[in-house]
Amino acid sequence: MNEEARYLSKDEPKLTRFIEEQELAENHATAQAERRALRRGKEPFDLDRLLRLYTPRSIQRVPERDKPENRVEWEQEYRYQYYVIHPEISTLEEFADLLFQSDLYE
Repeated sequence: MNEEARYLSKDEPKLTRFIEEQELAENHATAQAERRALRRGKEPFDLDRLLRLYTPRSIQRVPERDKPENRVEWEQEYRYQYYVIHPEISTLEEFADLLFQSDLYE
């Protein structure tokens, strides 16, 4: 085993733990932001409705990303953006417009 491989395998548990902690923190932040947003009257997140309003550019470029097994990742990613990153947006239609605009600059 070369030095780089030894270093990476030694740090793998630390990296895995770090990623798990990041995911937990994101999930917690999303849950808190969602509760606050719904109390303010923000439209509840609905992935099916969002995907009717907006087709992610990444699906157009990489169709296999739209497989059902990836749905949980899509749900988490967009829910986090909707509640945590963009608390000022109050409807899924506004969010879809924002996502479409950001695709134009990719």
